[in-house]
Amino acid sequence: MSYKKYIAGMTSIAKLKHQYSQHFLNALAYKQRQYPRSQPTETGY
Repeated sequence: MSYKKYIAGMTSIAKLKHQYSQHFLNALAYKQRQYPRSQPTETGY
């Protein structure tokens, strides 16, 4: 495995991880908008 291929692989993995983390954070933010846990409601959430 050459050095350039290794670097290219690492950058693509980093991009994938970044996309995944962005998606995860967006999902978390969406869930928090749907069910705000900061204020207690009738349901207890």
